[in-house]
Amino acid sequence: ENRMVEVLLSSMRPRDLLAGKFLAYSLLGLLQAIAWGAALLFILGRVASTVQGLGGLQVTPHQMFVLALYYVLGYLLMAAAYATIGAISSNMREGPQVAVFITLPAAIPFYFMPVFITAPSGPMAVILSMFPLTAPLTMVARVAIIEIPAGELLLSVAFMLLGIAFFVWAAGRLFRVNVLLSGQMPRLRDIPKLLRESA
Repeated sequence: ENRMVEVLLSSMRPRDLLAGKFLAYSLLGLLQAIAWGAALLFILGRVASTVQGLGGLQVTPHQMFVLALYYVLGYLLMAAAYATIGAISSNMREGPQVAVFITLPAAIPFYFMPVFITAPSGPMAVILSMFPLTAPLTMVARVAIIEIPAGELLLSVAFMLLGIAFFVWAAGRLFRVNVLLSGQMPRLRDIPKLLRESA
C-alpha cells in the first residue's frame, strides 16, 4: 500500500522477492511449531504416567515420519497458496475474501473422517490423499489407522511438491503482471488470463 515494493523491485525480480518472503516466513513458522512440539512432548512425557489413558499411547516411527512430512508439506503448501492470494490483493481487506477458495477445500477431510475410520484404504480416502489441498489432513487421519503404502505416499508427496511449486510460480507471475501494472485486485475469471500473460 505504501508503494515500497517498487523500490525493492528495481534491484530484483518479483519471483525472487516472493520466494524469499515465502521461505523466510515458512522457516520462522516451522521453527515456532518445532518449539511447540518439543514443549508438548516434554509435558506429555512428564504427565503420561499420572494421566490415565496416556500411559499406553504409542506412536510408531512410520506414523511420526508421515505426520512430520505432511505437517511440513502442508505448511509450505498453505504458505505458498496464501502468497498467491497476497500477490493478487492490493490491500489487507481483499485477501481474506479470496482465501475461502483455499481454506474450504483444505477442510473437506474433516467431513469425511467417519469414511476414513471405516475405510482408510477406500477410494475416497485415496483420492483425497492425492489432492494437494486435502492430502495433509487425509494422510494424518489415515496414518493413525493404517500404515500407508510407500507408492501412495510417494505419489501424494510428488503431487504436494508440484502444488507448492505451482503456487510459488503463480504468486510471482500474478504479482508481476497484475499488481505492479494496475494495482487493482483482478476478478477470479481474469486470473487464468493473467497467468498466461507476460509482463
